[in-house]
Amino acid sequence: MEDHQRDLIDAVYAVALEPERHEELFVAWRAALEAVDGDRFPTLKIEADALRTHLRRAESILSSLTEDPVSEARSLQARLDAEPQAAMAIMGGGRIVALNGAAIEHYGLAVGGRLTDLPLAQEALAQLTALCRTITDPARRATAAPALLRVPRGDPEGSLFVAISALDDPIEGPLALLKTTDFAWPDKLTPLVAEAFGLTAAESEVVRLIVEGASVEDVARRRGRTLATVRAQIRSIYSKTGTRSQSEFVRMAVGLTTLGLGVPASEPPSVARDPHASTEDPPGTEQRRLLELSDGRMLDYADFGDPQGRPVLYLHSELSGDVWPAAMAADATRRGLRIIAPARAGYGRTSPYPAGAINHVQTTADLLQLLDHLGLEQVVALSQTYGGMFTLALARTHPERVRTLIAVAPAFPMSTPDDEAAMPAFYRVLSGIVSRHPELMGFLVRSGAAYIRRVGDQRFLERVFRHCPIDLAALREPAHASVIARGLAFGRTQGNESMLGDYRHLMADAAQALIDLPCPMVALIGSEDGNNRQQRGERLIEAGAKQLRLRSVEGGGQLLFLTHPGAIVDELVAAWTPRTCRDAQDCRTAV
Repeated sequence: MEDHQRDLIDAVYAVALEPERHEELFVAWRAALEAVDGDRFPTLKIEADALRTHLRRAESILSSLTEDPVSEARSLQARLDAEPQAAMAIMGGGRIVALNGAAIEHYGLAVGGRLTDLPLAQEALAQLTALCRTITDPARRATAAPALLRVPRGDPEGSLFVAISALDDPIEGPLALLKTTDFAWPDKLTPLVAEAFGLTAAESEVVRLIVEGASVEDVARRRGRTLATVRAQIRSIYSKTGTRSQSEFVRMAVGLTTLGLGVPASEPPSVARDPHASTEDPPGTEQRRLLELSDGRMLDYADFGDPQGRPVLYLHSELSGDVWPAAMAADATRRGLRIIAPARAGYGRTSPYPAGAINHVQTTADLLQLLDHLGLEQVVALSQTYGGMFTLALARTHPERVRTLIAVAPAFPMSTPDDEAAMPAFYRVLSGIVSRHPELMGFLVRSGAAYIRRVGDQRFLERVFRHCPIDLAALREPAHASVIARGLAFGRTQGNESMLGDYRHLMADAAQALIDLPCPMVALIGSEDGNNRQQRGERLIEAGAKQLRLRSVEGGGQLLFLTHPGAIVDELVAAWTPRTCRDAQDCRTAV
């Protein structure tokens, strides 16, 4: 075995032991490729049986470590997310390295911010800073006791209780864990409480707001309802929960947040609870459906927007799930669009692919059954990144059912080694392994999942999108936190099956399929994407893809659903208006 091949195998075992070294596998794989000569897209000539043996051993090590509850406890983000109170992990110098949704919501903080950004009086901040230094100092850490302080806020709202204790993290080292008495109602608790007490969706939202400290007037204003309506909902909540006053109700509700109720992760797809039921960003529980397919499998899909509107078939990405920001969904509804969002195999409650099925072929058959079930003769097909492979497969084989394809940050096929070299590190390695070394794919996905459990969703995505400042800023925007969290949860419902299913079979002749497109296709590409989608698209047009139009979204990256939702909705509305693209020169306009 060559030295570069040994290095690759060594990197596999290193990642199995320490998933946070995930990028070392990327580096070793790239170095091994560069040592191979004479191929446009080189592949490694590692003996197949030997590689499978090493991967099987490495996966066994990875599984034994990541399934150990002690190992799971190392996930800093998971620990903070389990707290209903605002909680954050702070380095000795005052830098925030992790925080939960309650801390984001109440204080407007973000990873990378400072302890001094807390809205507290200056003397309180000085006291907390000194305690953090003490509790993270190795020389004084053993004798530093946890502290509970009552500190003045920086505004007229009175005081706040703050607890500070030591926290050891295998990645960040010694930290201070700071928790306050401000808390957020846990999302996972909403569907359980609604079911237990028979609360409506509106009543469940009122519960959340009241428990988080909103007054009746605040609830009415934030929900756009009259005081009389909110008071009637509160009376109904008291009746259903067996409480007699707001104080008694709040005491009961706050007690529920400490019970540690959770949703089992191992329920079969046909009965799994919806993990994203308690947010205003659709789809919600009432918008989700299950369709039994002709072979007995189940297809999970969402149906929201204008019920009588023009249909949009939405194929989600591999990272961000089927979630739509609330404002974007409201805009689409107002403009007469109906969104049909099926979950591919491995996502949500959709059954796995049948044995031997080709993913895009089977998904096309499933989509046709869904359209027939809904009585939809024709749709505009919208996709994000790899979701575009499935809309392309549908349009290619059943062009009469697709009016227009709209692809957001499309995963155009590569035609030259330079295409791959120009991609950001994460996508460069992912694309190369999918197309040339699929035997590594299972380990890559499983070790990536372990890496996410160690560092948390936020830090993982910041690593993926660190090449694009626009996307990085979007990820750190508190308003996007629930969309991002729900999108990732959507892909974890069935473990690793979602990404494995997406990448298991690529469309071998995708470039030719795009050249032969039977319907118009609009590709929305952020001007600051940091990827080379624009160049790959232009080469497709030059090769004869006459139906393809490239639209540059000014100031956008890959996460256009978060940063430029209006551009997407504009294109969906326009897709229902007759339009032509006479030549490639007409196809390079800007949004």
